[in-house]
Amino acid sequence: MFQTKTFSSSPFGKGSVDVSKLIGKVLKDPPKGVERLSDQLLFRSGNFLWTDAGIVSMAGGHRILCNIVNLLAMGQPLRLAEDSLRQVLFSEFNSYKSLPNAFYIQSDYQLKVFIVQNGVPDDYFDKFDSLGLHSVFTSDGLDRAYLLTEGDGREYLFCQACGYRAMPEAAEFGKDAITEPLKEIKEVATPNCKTIDEVSGFLNVPVEKTAKAVFFTRVTDGSVIFVVVRGDFEVNLPKLEHHFGELRPSTDDEIRACGSVPGYASPINVSNCTVVVDPSVEKSSNLVAGANREGFHLVNTNYGRDYKADMILDVALAKDGYPCKCGGFLSLKTGNVIGSISQHLTDVPFMNEKGKKEFLKVTEITIDMMSIVRCVADQNHDQYGVIFPPAVAPWKYIVLVLDPNEVLVSKITKLLDSGTYLIDGRKAKPGVKFSEADLRGIPNRIVISKRLGDKIEVKRRGEEKMVLSLEEFTDWLLEN
Repeated sequence: MFQTKTFSSSPFGKGSVDVSKLIGKVLKDPPKGVERLSDQLLFRSGNFLWTDAGIVSMAGGHRILCNIVNLLAMGQPLRLAEDSLRQVLFSEFNSYKSLPNAFYIQSDYQLKVFIVQNGVPDDYFDKFDSLGLHSVFTSDGLDRAYLLTEGDGREYLFCQACGYRAMPEAAEFGKDAITEPLKEIKEVATPNCKTIDEVSGFLNVPVEKTAKAVFFTRVTDGSVIFVVVRGDFEVNLPKLEHHFGELRPSTDDEIRACGSVPGYASPINVSNCTVVVDPSVEKSSNLVAGANREGFHLVNTNYGRDYKADMILDVALAKDGYPCKCGGFLSLKTGNVIGSISQHLTDVPFMNEKGKKEFLKVTEITIDMMSIVRCVADQNHDQYGVIFPPAVAPWKYIVLVLDPNEVLVSKITKLLDSGTYLIDGRKAKPGVKFSEADLRGIPNRIVISKRLGDKIEVKRRGEEKMVLSLEEFTDWLLEN
């Protein structure tokens, strides 16, 4: 028979957690092989543990994640599998009377918020300020907007003039049309000129007066996609794959099967392929293109007159320094992705106020909570360790008992809300307690010591310490 025993979390009072019983030891040094500063800070704090199987949330880490959920979640919590989402929508939201609405699910380190028949509230981004993230913004992606904050992670393009932000694979940019009266198309010899630079140099024309031909083959069915962009641009493969699925470069045989010639290709008189033309080609006049004949090119080719596309699609890749559509310029920046926002119209019907059928619109916010914790550590630390903002900190206060004083400890802990403080009553050197308190990232430190008598030393990280009477301490708690 197993014997059961009731454990008290702390000998110092109900609702407190004693460091000696806490699951989550601080580390003097970061684990070997951990190079990222934020990970070093988090693992040293004792709130998270590095294991061969991945990151483990210890007692403090679990509280941090719960605080993030409490702050960023909306609506009612549900526990469901992703493939049952549609069934929930059918079951619960068939009338306008239950709309708008919201619910969320949490799995491991991911939080998903579903807002039904509404968008993201205007004040939602204000919540990130409480997390200690200095700037959170969205950047357009191909099928979603990404949530980013300051950092060195993911590249995005930004226009200072209008505030436009987009990931490179989704960014749009201004393309000046090169227009002039249409000229007669002619075939010219271009021996050993297979690249845009070789053709441009040989014919003495700028690269923006050429049409670049790029062939891709769809992996699923082997069909060929023939892409034409202006010679000064590159093909945006992620955007192209967003429309056509996974692609690979076409072989020379596949290119010839379309009636074209590798290195000398143009969309004129080709077959057995899907021709995709970028607007930069559509709106430019008299471009140099391949003649679909070895060693020859065509000058003065024009879209509409000489060939047509199966699809006009913006597939030119935006880059640093390219013009923005507003007239400004795009610059390459970096940020850390902490989540994404997507919107989609479902096939789930509901009856509106007029008794007519509409279909539900769902906004989905996906939050990577571990990325948020890392960014919080990146943006909130000093030479002693991480500094968690109060809204996300595992505990708001840590009470360091340097010398026994049961009466004063009792008075202080009665003033503190249950579950908001960690207490260190170990028989350890004061320097050890101070150092470990800083490593844990708890924002407020309370010290009880015989050198203080009946007074209390308090210190908020980053500020000067103060010695207060019990009455002054009560007022200090209201502000901290």
